[in-house]
Amino acid sequence: ISHPQFDRGSFPEFDYDFALYQLDRKHPNPYKSVIRLNYDPSLPNERNDQVVALGWGKLADDGPYSDELRRVSVQYIENDECGILYSGNGVFDNPITNVMLCASAPNRDACQGDSGGPLIYISMESSSPSSSSIGGNRSMTIILAGVVSWGDKCASEDYPGVYARVSAVTDWIEEIVCDWSPESCDEVNGGILSFEMETTTTPSVRPSNAPITTSQSNKPSATPSSMADMPTMTPTKRPVLDEVETKHPSSIPSIRRTEIPTIAPSMGPSDQVLPPVPPPTEDIPSTVPPTVPPTVPPTVPPTVPPTVPPTVPPTVPP
Repeated sequence: ISHPQFDRGSFPEFDYDFALYQLDRKHPNPYKSVIRLNYDPSLPNERNDQVVALGWGKLADDGPYSDELRRVSVQYIENDECGILYSGNGVFDNPITNVMLCASAPNRDACQGDSGGPLIYISMESSSPSSSSIGGNRSMTIILAGVVSWGDKCASEDYPGVYARVSAVTDWIEEIVCDWSPESCDEVNGGILSFEMETTTTPSVRPSNAPITTSQSNKPSATPSSMADMPTMTPTKRPVLDEVETKHPSSIPSIRRTEIPTIAPSMGPSDQVLPPVPPPTEDIPSTVPPTVPPTVPPTVPPTVPPTVPPTVPPTVPP
């Protein structure tokens, strides 16, 4: 059903360019989301406010139609400025009315085949009086601001895309939709049910009490941890029992490894086994002459005369 005030042959052309379709059955929608209508005629309200157009239209004036749903971000242009740009246009010498809105961006636009598609505006509103403070929640609402309507070529540098302004016809939309589908309307407050999503857009003042957990990896990391070679700040109370290979050998080898070392030293002598000392050789004299003179005279006179005369006379008689 077309809007009753739409007349293609009238002037201004494309005014009230709206139509509603009634489906013969319910459309399955697992997300249960219904886009909210724009009831505020001042939205978008600032130049360069971002809006998004969606559709399966052509990718260029002489290009093919898209085989997948596409979207394009464009910036809102005020009606007065848009009207000046279109004044004197040889093809679309059409005024921009209050039932229209304009948007454009360099090399971006809706195109043939996108007509009737949505132009959405994302509104961020405070969900409570205190939500403007740090840590408050804000309501992110996706709003149907316009419907793709007309324009001079696609992505023209001189002429913006023109959309039908939804806020101008919300009463008519509600009347038709609520008559066709009463369950889609709010019987208490009136209007079509909207979909709103709460989201936190500002950081909270206090950190979360829940610990941050990370899953353990089953594979070793490509590079060692930066803390692998860092010693601990304080020594451990008990020695490590694992046999760890030292980088350099000790100067004195140990006789045997201790099983479990004690924290405090023992009071008694260690039962460590020392290597046996070989017994002295009394029967066989050494064949190597001494390098230091004896301090005690021999008890048995020598049996073999010396081969070299002494250089110093003896101090003790034989």
